[in-house]
Amino acid sequence: KAIVVRNAIDLDSMCHDPEKREAIRAQHGWNGRFVIGNVGRLHFQKNQELLIDIFQRYHRKNPEAVLVLVGQGEDERKLRKKAEESGLQASVCFAGVQQDIQAWLSSFDLFLFPSRFEGLSIAALEAQANGLPVLASAEAVTDEARLNANCACIPLNSGLEKWCREMDALRALGRMDAHTVRENFRSAGYDIQEEAAKLEQRLMAV
Repeated sequence: KAIVVRNAIDLDSMCHDPEKREAIRAQHGWNGRFVIGNVGRLHFQKNQELLIDIFQRYHRKNPEAVLVLVGQGEDERKLRKKAEESGLQASVCFAGVQQDIQAWLSSFDLFLFPSRFEGLSIAALEAQANGLPVLASAEAVTDEARLNANCACIPLNSGLEKWCREMDALRALGRMDAHTVRENFRSAGYDIQEEAAKLEQRLMAV
């Protein structure tokens, strides 16, 4: 006999926080901007080179857009150079390692996640817990990790125009309300409060 314990999320610590959103956006001058975010190690696996290519194409038609990379890693120098060579240095923010991920997710308007491969992507789950529209590679996020209606996945080789069209579609959907997010996570078994209680009851019954 076995019990499956999912790698659930503390929804209270990741839910959208309007005050933190406004604080970060005011600090960086992003009020009125469309902020596209990514959280993760700056590394081959996370595929931020493609992220910058997608953003460059999207930025042509949406010059108010900003790309924010939260994290650090061995690819940082290469990515900074790519952003500069693409003429995007004023619109790409390398935020480094941050402790309050809830605040940064809250400051974003879209989470863009074109990883080459993932296991169970905690970053994508946390972005969904924040209610963010999420566009990920199909190679990174499995169907079981797509909990919200504003989370979409497409193959990496879909082409830049397809990525940009999907971004526009998700932008129109906007952020999901906290109640719906919580219900989605609970029904899928990814609310840590409920899953911890279930596990405790199971252990007490043994």
